[in-house]
Amino acid sequence: MESFKLNHLTLNLINKDQNSNDISVVKGDKIFHDDISNSFAKKIIETYFKKSNIERSNFNQLSGTKEPFQQLFETYLNSERHDDDFLKFNENALSILALKMEKAPQSLGGHIVLADVQMNHNFIFIAILNEKTAYLAENNKIDLIPAQILEIDKLAMAGFINIDYFKANTNENKHYISFLYGLRKIANYFVDFLGADQDRISTTMQTSELVKAIKQFINKNFAEEEREEKMQNIYDLLYNYNYKESGLLLSYLSSSIYPNQPDEFLNFVQNEENQFDIDSVIDNIDKSKIKQLVKFQYKGKDLDLSFNKDKYVGKINLIHNNKDIELLDPPKELITQLKDEGVV
Repeated sequence: MESFKLNHLTLNLINKDQNSNDISVVKGDKIFHDDISNSFAKKIIETYFKKSNIERSNFNQLSGTKEPFQQLFETYLNSERHDDDFLKFNENALSILALKMEKAPQSLGGHIVLADVQMNHNFIFIAILNEKTAYLAENNKIDLIPAQILEIDKLAMAGFINIDYFKANTNENKHYISFLYGLRKIANYFVDFLGADQDRISTTMQTSELVKAIKQFINKNFAEEEREEKMQNIYDLLYNYNYKESGLLLSYLSSSIYPNQPDEFLNFVQNEENQFDIDSVIDNIDKSKIKQLVKFQYKGKDLDLSFNKDKYVGKINLIHNNKDIELLDPPKELITQLKDEGVV
Protein backbone atom coordinates (compact mmCIF):
# COMPACT_ATOMS: atom_id res chain seq x y z
CA MET A 1 0.00 0.00 0.00
CA GLU A 2 1.98 2.95 -1.34
CA SER A 3 0.40 5.84 0.59
CA PHE A 4 -1.15 5.23 3.97
CA LYS A 5 -1.63 7.31 7.09
CA LEU A 6 -3.45 6.27 10.24
CA ASN A 7 -5.00 9.38 11.74
CA HIS A 8 -6.91 7.75 14.62
CA LEU A 9 -7.82 4.23 15.72
CA THR A 10 -9.77 2.95 18.71
CA LEU A 11 -10.46 -0.60 19.86
CA ASN A 12 -13.69 -1.43 21.71
CA LEU A 13 -15.57 -4.50 22.85
CA ILE A 14 -19.27 -5.35 22.77
CA ASN A 15 -20.20 -8.49 24.70
CA LYS A 16 -23.40 -10.03 23.39
CA ASP A 17 -24.57 -13.56 22.61
CA GLN A 18 -26.99 -14.39 19.83
CA ASN A 19 -30.68 -14.59 20.78
CA SER A 20 -30.03 -12.49 23.85
CA ASN A 21 -30.74 -8.86 24.71
CA ASP A 22 -28.05 -8.79 27.40
CA ILE A 23 -25.25 -6.53 26.26
CA SER A 24 -22.23 -4.83 27.79
CA VAL A 25 -19.96 -2.29 26.13
CA VAL A 26 -16.30 -1.59 26.84
CA LYS A 27 -15.49 1.67 25.08
CA GLY A 28 -11.91 2.39 24.13
CA ASP A 29 -10.46 5.46 25.83
CA LYS A 30 -7.13 5.38 24.00
CA ILE A 31 -6.13 6.53 20.50
CA PHE A 32 -3.66 4.20 18.78
CA HIS A 33 -0.98 5.78 16.58
CA ASP A 34 2.02 3.44 16.87
CA ASP A 35 3.58 1.13 14.28
CA ILE A 36 1.65 -1.90 15.52
CA SER A 37 -1.73 -0.19 15.17
CA ASN A 38 -0.64 1.18 11.78
CA SER A 39 0.14 -2.36 10.59
CA PHE A 40 -3.10 -3.61 12.18
CA ALA A 41 -5.22 -1.03 10.30
CA LYS A 42 -3.41 -1.76 7.02
CA LYS A 43 -4.11 -5.47 7.38
CA ILE A 44 -7.82 -4.86 7.92
CA ILE A 45 -7.98 -2.61 4.84
CA GLU A 46 -6.05 -5.06 2.67
CA THR A 47 -8.38 -7.86 3.75
CA TYR A 48 -11.39 -5.66 3.01
CA PHE A 49 -10.40 -4.70 -0.52
CA LYS A 50 -9.39 -8.24 -1.48
CA LYS A 51 -13.02 -9.27 -1.21
CA SER A 52 -15.55 -9.14 -4.05
CA ASN A 53 -18.60 -9.40 -1.78
CA ILE A 54 -18.69 -5.66 -1.10
CA GLU A 55 -21.96 -3.74 -1.30
CA ARG A 56 -22.32 0.02 -1.76
CA SER A 57 -24.86 2.58 -0.69
CA ASN A 58 -25.29 6.14 0.60
CA PHE A 59 -26.90 7.68 3.65
CA ASN A 60 -30.66 7.25 3.67
CA GLN A 61 -32.30 10.47 2.49
CA LEU A 62 -35.87 9.21 2.18
CA SER A 63 -37.02 10.15 5.69
CA GLY A 64 -36.04 13.79 5.23
CA THR A 65 -34.07 13.73 8.50
CA LYS A 66 -30.52 12.58 9.09
CA GLU A 67 -30.00 9.36 11.03
CA PRO A 68 -28.07 9.58 14.35
CA PHE A 69 -24.81 8.18 12.96
CA GLN A 70 -24.84 10.55 9.98
CA GLN A 71 -25.32 13.49 12.35
CA LEU A 72 -22.46 12.20 14.50
CA PHE A 73 -20.27 11.62 11.44
CA GLU A 74 -20.85 15.15 10.14
CA THR A 75 -20.19 16.64 13.59
CA TYR A 76 -16.82 14.87 13.62
CA LEU A 77 -15.98 16.09 10.10
CA ASN A 78 -16.78 19.66 11.14
CA SER A 79 -14.55 19.44 14.22
CA GLU A 80 -10.78 19.92 14.38
CA ARG A 81 -10.55 16.11 14.20
CA HIS A 82 -8.09 15.95 17.09
CA ASP A 83 -7.74 12.89 19.34
CA ASP A 84 -10.40 14.18 21.75
CA ASP A 85 -12.82 14.73 18.85
CA PHE A 86 -12.31 11.17 17.66
CA LEU A 87 -12.73 9.72 21.16
CA LYS A 88 -16.06 11.53 21.44
CA PHE A 89 -17.05 10.26 17.99
CA ASN A 90 -16.06 6.73 19.03
CA GLU A 91 -17.98 6.87 22.34
CA ASN A 92 -21.21 8.05 20.70
CA ALA A 93 -20.88 5.67 17.76
CA LEU A 94 -20.54 2.71 20.15
CA SER A 95 -23.69 3.83 21.98
CA ILE A 96 -25.66 3.90 18.72
CA LEU A 97 -24.30 0.50 17.62
CA ALA A 98 -25.03 -1.10 21.02
CA LEU A 99 -28.61 0.20 20.91
CA LYS A 100 -29.12 -1.27 17.43
CA MET A 101 -27.63 -4.61 18.49
CA GLU A 102 -29.75 -4.71 21.64
CA LYS A 103 -32.88 -4.50 19.47
CA ALA A 104 -31.62 -7.27 17.17
CA PRO A 105 -31.59 -10.62 19.02
CA GLN A 106 -29.65 -12.31 16.19
CA SER A 107 -26.73 -9.89 16.53
CA LEU A 108 -23.45 -11.09 17.97
CA GLY A 109 -20.84 -9.00 19.77
CA GLY A 110 -17.17 -8.69 19.01
CA HIS A 111 -14.21 -6.36 18.99
CA ILE A 112 -15.12 -3.07 17.33
CA VAL A 113 -12.40 -1.17 15.47
CA LEU A 114 -13.13 2.43 14.49
CA ALA A 115 -10.52 4.33 12.48
CA ASP A 116 -9.86 7.46 10.44
CA VAL A 117 -7.35 6.65 7.71
CA GLN A 118 -5.83 8.38 4.69
CA MET A 119 -4.97 6.36 1.60
CA ASN A 120 -5.84 7.41 -1.91
CA HIS A 121 -8.91 8.86 -0.19
CA ASN A 122 -9.84 9.72 3.40
CA PHE A 123 -11.95 6.98 5.02
CA ILE A 124 -13.76 6.25 8.24
CA PHE A 125 -14.02 2.52 8.78
CA ILE A 126 -15.68 0.37 11.39
CA ALA A 127 -14.95 -3.34 11.59
CA ILE A 128 -16.32 -6.09 13.81
CA LEU A 129 -13.73 -8.76 14.55
CA ASN A 130 -14.14 -12.19 16.10
CA GLU A 131 -11.68 -13.80 18.48
CA LYS A 132 -10.11 -17.18 17.89
CA THR A 133 -7.78 -19.38 19.89
CA ALA A 134 -4.20 -19.59 18.69
CA TYR A 135 -1.06 -21.09 20.17
CA LEU A 136 2.16 -19.19 20.75
CA ALA A 137 5.64 -20.68 21.00
CA GLU A 138 8.06 -18.57 23.07
CA ASN A 139 11.67 -18.28 21.96
CA ASN A 140 13.98 -20.87 23.51
CA LYS A 141 11.03 -22.60 25.17
CA ILE A 142 9.50 -25.84 24.01
CA ASP A 143 6.01 -25.03 25.13
CA LEU A 144 2.61 -24.05 23.69
CA ILE A 145 0.82 -21.06 25.11
CA PRO A 146 -2.87 -20.62 24.21
CA ALA A 147 -3.92 -17.06 23.35
CA GLN A 148 -7.01 -15.31 22.06
CA ILE A 149 -6.28 -13.36 18.89
CA LEU A 150 -8.39 -11.21 16.57
CA GLU A 151 -9.38 -12.72 13.23
CA ILE A 152 -8.29 -10.04 10.79
CA ASP A 153 -8.09 -12.37 7.79
CA LYS A 154 -11.76 -13.21 8.24
CA LEU A 155 -13.55 -9.97 8.97
CA ALA A 156 -16.90 -10.65 10.58
CA MET A 157 -18.44 -7.46 9.21
CA ALA A 158 -17.15 -4.06 8.15
CA GLY A 159 -18.26 -0.71 6.77
CA PHE A 160 -16.28 2.04 5.07
CA ILE A 161 -17.28 5.66 4.44
CA ASN A 162 -15.30 7.52 1.80
CA ILE A 163 -15.13 11.05 3.21
CA ASP A 164 -13.94 12.56 -0.08
CA TYR A 165 -16.84 11.02 -2.02
CA PHE A 166 -19.29 12.11 0.67
CA LYS A 167 -18.14 15.73 0.50
CA ALA A 168 -18.23 15.75 -3.32
CA ASN A 169 -21.46 13.80 -3.71
CA THR A 170 -23.75 16.58 -4.91
CA ASN A 171 -24.93 15.31 -8.27
CA GLU A 172 -22.16 12.82 -8.98
CA ASN A 173 -22.80 9.12 -9.33
CA LYS A 174 -20.68 7.88 -6.42
CA HIS A 175 -21.61 5.55 -3.60
CA TYR A 176 -19.63 6.66 -0.56
CA ILE A 177 -20.63 3.90 1.91
CA SER A 178 -19.52 0.33 1.38
CA PHE A 179 -20.08 -2.86 3.36
CA LEU A 180 -18.31 -6.17 3.53
CA TYR A 181 -20.04 -9.27 4.72
CA GLY A 182 -17.32 -11.64 5.84
CA LEU A 183 -17.97 -14.35 8.41
CA ARG A 184 -21.37 -12.76 8.98
CA LYS A 185 -23.83 -11.54 6.38
CA ILE A 186 -24.49 -7.79 6.43
CA ALA A 187 -27.26 -7.44 8.98
CA ASN A 188 -30.03 -4.88 8.82
CA TYR A 189 -29.04 -3.59 12.26
CA PHE A 190 -25.55 -2.73 10.94
CA VAL A 191 -26.98 -0.91 7.92
CA ASP A 192 -29.42 0.90 10.23
CA PHE A 193 -26.56 1.81 12.56
CA LEU A 194 -24.74 3.62 9.75
CA GLY A 195 -28.00 5.17 8.57
CA ALA A 196 -27.46 3.77 5.08
CA ASP A 197 -30.00 3.22 2.36
CA GLN A 198 -31.22 -0.39 2.28
CA ASP A 199 -31.09 -0.26 -1.53
CA ARG A 200 -27.52 -1.46 -1.98
CA ILE A 201 -25.50 -2.45 -5.03
CA SER A 202 -22.85 -5.17 -4.75
CA THR A 203 -19.49 -5.42 -6.49
CA THR A 204 -20.82 -8.41 -8.41
CA MET A 205 -23.95 -6.54 -9.48
CA GLN A 206 -21.96 -3.47 -10.57
CA THR A 207 -19.40 -5.60 -12.44
CA SER A 208 -22.22 -7.36 -14.27
CA GLU A 209 -23.67 -3.96 -15.21
CA LEU A 210 -20.27 -2.81 -16.42
CA VAL A 211 -19.73 -5.94 -18.52
CA LYS A 212 -23.20 -5.53 -20.04
CA ALA A 213 -22.48 -1.89 -20.92
CA ILE A 214 -19.08 -2.72 -22.42
CA LYS A 215 -20.51 -5.50 -24.59
CA GLN A 216 -23.34 -3.33 -25.87
CA PHE A 217 -20.99 -0.45 -26.62
CA ILE A 218 -18.35 -2.58 -28.37
CA ASN A 219 -20.95 -4.41 -30.48
CA LYS A 220 -22.51 -1.09 -31.49
CA ASN A 221 -19.33 0.85 -32.29
CA PHE A 222 -16.73 -1.63 -33.54
CA ALA A 223 -16.56 -3.96 -36.52
CA GLU A 224 -16.73 -7.68 -35.73
CA GLU A 225 -13.06 -8.25 -36.61
CA GLU A 226 -12.02 -5.58 -34.05
CA ARG A 227 -14.14 -6.72 -31.13
CA GLU A 228 -12.09 -9.63 -29.81
CA GLU A 229 -8.87 -7.60 -29.46
CA LYS A 230 -10.76 -4.64 -27.97
CA MET A 231 -12.50 -6.88 -25.40
CA GLN A 232 -9.19 -8.50 -24.47
CA ASN A 233 -7.58 -5.09 -23.89
CA ILE A 234 -10.47 -3.98 -21.67
CA TYR A 235 -10.33 -7.26 -19.74
CA ASP A 236 -6.58 -6.85 -19.15
CA LEU A 237 -7.08 -3.29 -17.87
CA LEU A 238 -9.90 -4.25 -15.50
CA TYR A 239 -8.15 -7.39 -14.25
CA ASN A 240 -4.73 -5.83 -13.61
CA TYR A 241 -5.78 -2.43 -12.25
CA ASN A 242 -4.66 -1.75 -8.66
CA TYR A 243 -8.01 -0.87 -7.03
CA LYS A 244 -6.48 -0.67 -3.54
CA GLU A 245 -4.36 2.34 -4.48
CA SER A 246 -7.09 4.34 -6.24
CA GLY A 247 -10.48 3.72 -7.77
CA LEU A 248 -10.71 3.30 -11.53
CA LEU A 249 -12.35 6.38 -13.01
CA LEU A 250 -15.09 5.53 -15.48
CA SER A 251 -13.80 8.44 -17.58
CA TYR A 252 -10.35 6.78 -17.72
CA LEU A 253 -11.90 3.49 -18.81
CA SER A 254 -13.89 5.39 -21.43
CA SER A 255 -10.79 7.03 -22.91
CA SER A 256 -9.01 3.65 -22.92
CA ILE A 257 -11.85 2.01 -24.84
CA TYR A 258 -12.21 4.75 -27.45
CA PRO A 259 -9.12 7.07 -27.43
CA ASN A 260 -10.33 9.09 -30.44
CA GLN A 261 -13.62 9.87 -28.70
CA PRO A 262 -12.71 9.58 -24.99
CA ASP A 263 -16.14 10.55 -23.61
CA GLU A 264 -18.17 8.29 -25.89
CA PHE A 265 -18.41 5.28 -23.56
CA LEU A 266 -18.88 7.52 -20.51
CA ASN A 267 -21.82 9.28 -22.18
CA PHE A 268 -23.24 5.91 -23.23
CA VAL A 269 -23.16 4.60 -19.63
CA GLN A 270 -24.56 7.81 -18.13
CA ASN A 271 -27.38 8.10 -20.66
CA GLU A 272 -30.52 7.55 -18.55
CA GLU A 273 -32.24 5.74 -21.42
CA ASN A 274 -29.68 2.92 -21.16
CA GLN A 275 -30.44 2.46 -17.42
CA PHE A 276 -26.99 1.37 -16.26
CA ASP A 277 -26.27 1.60 -12.52
CA ILE A 278 -22.49 2.11 -12.56
CA ASP A 279 -20.50 4.41 -10.26
CA SER A 280 -18.28 7.06 -11.83
CA VAL A 281 -15.44 5.57 -9.76
CA ILE A 282 -15.02 1.78 -9.64
CA ASP A 283 -13.44 0.80 -6.32
CA ASN A 284 -13.42 -2.95 -6.85
CA ILE A 285 -14.22 -5.56 -9.48
CA ASP A 286 -15.53 -9.12 -9.47
CA LYS A 287 -12.84 -10.82 -11.54
CA SER A 288 -15.00 -13.86 -12.22
CA LYS A 289 -17.59 -11.66 -13.96
CA ILE A 290 -15.23 -9.82 -16.31
CA LYS A 291 -14.23 -13.18 -17.82
CA GLN A 292 -17.44 -12.81 -19.83
CA LEU A 293 -15.60 -10.20 -21.92
CA VAL A 294 -13.16 -12.72 -23.39
CA LYS A 295 -13.31 -16.11 -25.03
CA PHE A 296 -13.42 -19.32 -23.03
CA GLN A 297 -9.94 -20.83 -23.14
CA TYR A 298 -8.88 -24.36 -22.21
CA LYS A 299 -5.48 -25.86 -22.90
CA GLY A 300 -4.88 -29.43 -21.88
CA LYS A 301 -2.41 -32.16 -22.76
CA ASP A 302 -4.43 -33.48 -25.71
CA LEU A 303 -7.18 -30.91 -26.16
CA ASP A 304 -7.38 -27.15 -26.73
CA LEU A 305 -10.70 -25.31 -26.70
CA SER A 306 -11.52 -21.69 -27.46
CA PHE A 307 -14.94 -20.19 -28.12
CA ASN A 308 -17.11 -17.12 -27.64
CA LYS A 309 -19.09 -17.69 -24.44
CA ASP A 310 -22.10 -15.65 -25.57
CA LYS A 311 -22.59 -17.88 -28.62
CA TYR A 312 -22.84 -21.07 -26.54
CA VAL A 313 -24.92 -20.11 -23.51
CA GLY A 314 -27.44 -22.94 -23.05
CA LYS A 315 -25.78 -25.05 -25.75
CA ILE A 316 -23.28 -26.94 -23.59
CA ASN A 317 -24.60 -29.51 -21.13
CA LEU A 318 -23.03 -31.89 -18.65
CA ILE A 319 -24.46 -35.39 -19.00
CA HIS A 320 -23.88 -38.89 -17.62
CA ASN A 321 -23.38 -37.72 -14.02
CA ASN A 322 -21.28 -34.76 -15.16
CA LYS A 323 -18.70 -37.01 -16.79
CA ASP A 324 -19.46 -36.09 -20.42
CA ILE A 325 -20.15 -32.90 -22.33
CA GLU A 326 -22.91 -32.43 -24.88
CA LEU A 327 -22.61 -29.64 -27.48
CA LEU A 328 -25.89 -28.55 -29.07
CA ASP A 329 -26.15 -26.89 -32.48
CA PRO A 330 -22.42 -26.97 -33.30
CA PRO A 331 -21.17 -25.16 -36.43
CA LYS A 332 -21.72 -27.22 -39.58
CA GLU A 333 -18.09 -26.59 -40.52
CA LEU A 334 -16.98 -28.28 -37.29
CA ILE A 335 -19.05 -31.38 -38.03
CA THR A 336 -17.69 -31.51 -41.60
CA GLN A 337 -14.09 -31.15 -40.42
CA LEU A 338 -14.50 -33.84 -37.74
CA LYS A 339 -15.89 -36.23 -40.37
CA ASP A 340 -13.27 -35.37 -43.00
CA GLU A 341 -10.43 -36.00 -40.56
CA GLY A 342 -11.90 -39.25 -39.27
CA VAL A 343 -12.49 -38.07 -35.73
CA VAL A 344 -16.20 -39.09 -35.82
